[in-house]
Amino acid sequence: DTDPIKAKRGASKGVTVKARIFDWSKINVSKMAIGSLGEELVLKFEEERLTNLGLTKLVANIEHSSKVRGDGLGYDILSFDETMKSVFIEVKATIGGFWNGIVFTKNEIEFMNSCGEAYRLYRIFEVNKAAKTGKICTFSGSKAVNEFFNFVPQSFSAKPK
Repeated sequence: DTDPIKAKRGASKGVTVKARIFDWSKINVSKMAIGSLGEELVLKFEEERLTNLGLTKLVANIEHSSKVRGDGLGYDILSFDETMKSVFIEVKATIGGFWNGIVFTKNEIEFMNSCGEAYRLYRIFEVNKAAKTGKICTFSGSKAVNEFFNFVPQSFSAKPK
């Protein structure tokens, strides 16, 4: 699947670069399936958490916002804390381990920072699509997320001057 491509750098150095061919549609479908499964796992987790807190009446009010309202809100699930206040949960799921990098959109970062203590990040890792399982780690509040993670720009938008 890879072809070597010779590229010239400077006057005399030759560098070999391997071109890779990606099936982006297949990759995106797989990522969407992992993300959807992660959100489903969090919905179940939230139902159990609220039930265990004796807040069963709030279970029906948990909202799968990314499905109901659409993606791009800056969070995926609306739930409630132990004081019955709304919390906004962003779900980041991977088949890899906990330490795999997480990609956030600019909108997600801005929303997180505007929410303060009402924000939650649920990291779902080691997702097993066949078994429909994964491990979960939660972060409460934008301060906790910002203290734990180092946010590094990975891409830039370029516009003509």
